[in-house]
Amino acid sequence: MLQSIQALALGSPMAATLGLVIALGSVAFLPMVWLRLRGNQRLMAQRLQAAALVQSEQQFLTLIRDLGVGVLLLNSRAEVLVSNQAARRFFHLPNTSVATEPIEFGPQLGHFQRQDGTPCPPEELPVQRAIAQKAPLDDAVIGLVDHATEAVRWLLVNVDLQLDQAGEVERVVGTFSDITIQKQAEAAVQAVANRETAISRIVQRMRQTLDLETIFAATTQELQQAVRCDRVWIYRFNPDWSGVVAAEALADPTAPSTLAMVDVNGVNAAIPENQRLIDRSDCGARKMQQGGFDDSYLVLQDTYLQETQAETYRRDRTYHCVTDIYSEGFDHCYLQFLEQWQVRAYVIVPIFSGSQLWGLLGIYNHHHPRPWTRHEVKLVLQVGVHLGTAVQQANLLSQTQQQAQALELAKQAADAANQAKGDFLASMSHELRTPLNAILGFTQILHRDPALADNHRELVGIVNRSGNHLLGLINNVLSLAKIEANKITLDEGCFDLSQLLQSVDDLLRLKAESRGLQLQLVGAADLPPTLWADHGKLRQILINLIGNAIKFTPQGSITVRWALANDHPERPLLSTDGGDDRPPKTHRLTLTVEDTGVGIAPEEIPHLFQPFEQTQSGRRVAEGSGLGLSLSHTFAQLMGGDIAVTSIPEQGSTFTLTLPVGLTTAAPPVREAEIKTYRLPAHLTYRILVADDVAESRLLLRYWLEEAGFEVREAHSGLAAIDVWQAWAPQLICLDMHMPELDGYAVARHIRQSTPENDPVILAVTASVFEEQQSDCLAAGCDAVLPKPLTRELLLECIGNHLGLADAVAAWPELSSSPGASPGALSPGDVGEAPPWLTPADVATLDSAWLAQVHRAAQTVDDRQIRQLIRQLPPVDQPLGQRLTQLLDEFRFDIIIELTTPSLVQPTP
Repeated sequence: MLQSIQALALGSPMAATLGLVIALGSVAFLPMVWLRLRGNQRLMAQRLQAAALVQSEQQFLTLIRDLGVGVLLLNSRAEVLVSNQAARRFFHLPNTSVATEPIEFGPQLGHFQRQDGTPCPPEELPVQRAIAQKAPLDDAVIGLVDHATEAVRWLLVNVDLQLDQAGEVERVVGTFSDITIQKQAEAAVQAVANRETAISRIVQRMRQTLDLETIFAATTQELQQAVRCDRVWIYRFNPDWSGVVAAEALADPTAPSTLAMVDVNGVNAAIPENQRLIDRSDCGARKMQQGGFDDSYLVLQDTYLQETQAETYRRDRTYHCVTDIYSEGFDHCYLQFLEQWQVRAYVIVPIFSGSQLWGLLGIYNHHHPRPWTRHEVKLVLQVGVHLGTAVQQANLLSQTQQQAQALELAKQAADAANQAKGDFLASMSHELRTPLNAILGFTQILHRDPALADNHRELVGIVNRSGNHLLGLINNVLSLAKIEANKITLDEGCFDLSQLLQSVDDLLRLKAESRGLQLQLVGAADLPPTLWADHGKLRQILINLIGNAIKFTPQGSITVRWALANDHPERPLLSTDGGDDRPPKTHRLTLTVEDTGVGIAPEEIPHLFQPFEQTQSGRRVAEGSGLGLSLSHTFAQLMGGDIAVTSIPEQGSTFTLTLPVGLTTAAPPVREAEIKTYRLPAHLTYRILVADDVAESRLLLRYWLEEAGFEVREAHSGLAAIDVWQAWAPQLICLDMHMPELDGYAVARHIRQSTPENDPVILAVTASVFEEQQSDCLAAGCDAVLPKPLTRELLLECIGNHLGLADAVAAWPELSSSPGASPGALSPGDVGEAPPWLTPADVATLDSAWLAQVHRAAQTVDDRQIRQLIRQLPPVDQPLGQRLTQLLDEFRFDIIIELTTPSLVQPTP
């Protein structure tokens, strides 16, 4: 063609014409050749593509054949082209790798469902969604229901697409992993979580109260919602194994309720005779009474449970589960009974309160069968256990409340008995102390009478000492009553331990020596100057312990040892100078009383500190009331300490007292050598009213007051006291608080309310020693309380303080010049205290040789020698001789020795 074109260009006409023809033919032929070649190339490409596809499918088939994951190769219409063995097993496909006829991925393979259990429509299947979206799809979960077993196989689906050049779907590859086990595990975990959540919610509702009705109502409601059943009830057994439905929850309020069969008293209502299934001749329950209880008859009227005593539950402690009553082979009568309550399936578990079968818990499904899961059964079982615990706790609460009520009644009875005992003791205290007031008071008057013969004076002294002994016993009984009523208190203060021990030694040494015993005090000489504790109770404890040792030691010695240890050395000493600060009790005082007496049997030691208890040796001695050790032990514990005892029969006993004490630099109070009393000057006139229903008490007070120079009038009752007060206007009233008709409390209140200004001083004179009674006296309007038995000194001192007679103070000896007065008055005060008006200075004027003879006679307890020496005194010293005679009459040789000690008697210059 090129040559033709060249020839045309050279100008040859023929050649040019021929060349043009050839050229034009070539131009027309070339496209045809190109088109044919292009068709052949496309055909070849298609053949190659088909061959490649076949090769690819073969390779794909070879690759997926042995995979455990199901693999499907599908076309754009979601038809299965290739499948491996796992996929054929999943979807029940024909046992060929390559599909011979189209099978669409969808309903042809089975029934698919979503994760919530609802059916999955074809357009929502993972393959269809990927094709429609022309995009891969990852991790889709679908469920495939097996037609034969109705079991669900859960598959995890991933879909990949192969697109052509136009972007259309050409091939689809789907992988399917069986995650049924994982889904079941997940469902199990979720079920456990749901169960635990439900249990937690139910238990929380239970713990909000211990009222069983509230617990049952809340539990049935929560359980019904958790299980999503139609009915939940709780059945309670009676002691005779009859029973009643205690609570019920219904999902459908229109469904028949078993609670309708319970009357207002909680008892099953009467059932018409023709409806009692148990009485029908064809009832299967009758046939089973001989062969044991069967789970088929759990919801029968409680007559059957009563007759069998719920033996299955008591024996097996199991549960009963029925998925469909019509597949259990129940008798016709029982099916009628269940149909009456619309029951189709149920689970019943026992409720045990401890080891006792209390009742039953049941859940029911109406109208439709229900395959109860093990998680649902376990939930009901757990709720039954918690219900049993709640019932047990409620029963314990009920028992506790009943016990509390019984204890409250017992406490009220005990309080009433204690109150009656307190009233009795208060009354007896008044009844006993009132005559003692006259006995001790008049013996003091008689003893001071100078006209009284010595032998009669000695007899009066015996009466006085006996009265003081009786008063001590009464005080012990009252102290015990105060302790039992928790009304005893501590009276702490600073004291000198050396002086306290010496006073106890002075009190008891003569008694010990009179029995031929040695009383030894052994301890550190460098004791701190002042301790802080209740020294009065400490002194009483020591007197009781040493006195007992003397009493039960026929021969030998009594040794008293003491020691002081610092329990808290890091604490500094706190000085007490009369302020409110109290030193800390940093030290521990230990005192031991060791004797060589008869000892105590080991079996008697545990009862040694009980009130009114005496050992065998104590009963042989026949002394005491059995209160001394009990009071001492109680006082020690009240002070924060204790008393321990060790003893060997026939060898002796050791009592160890330990007490916490404080140290202080404050000086202990010094007891005055004289008790100040009052003698009314002649130019002063004071009127005093004595109101008492006991004539002897009025006479005693009148004698003392007139002797002191007061004008006195008497009143024998409360009404008479008011009349005398209104007519005579006394400045002071001695008022007995226990009088007939109108007692002293009413009299005091009446006077205070009637005369708000310039009202008289009222002194309550009472034999009641309880603190609350003394407080009542002050609350009624009394200015002070004087306890019976009274002493002349205390009475006159109290009157002088309240009447402002401080300028008229005189020492006791000055009163001896009054008519009938004598300087040797007896006092019912603490045993062992010297007559306070007699001091070493009083005997300093006597001859030293005479004093030495008296001192030696007192040391040998020779009272006859002392009386002879007293009679040798000149007339001017006879008052002093009378006071020494009083000490002799009271066997106070210790005081006589102290008064006549040469180092203490300083001659008067």
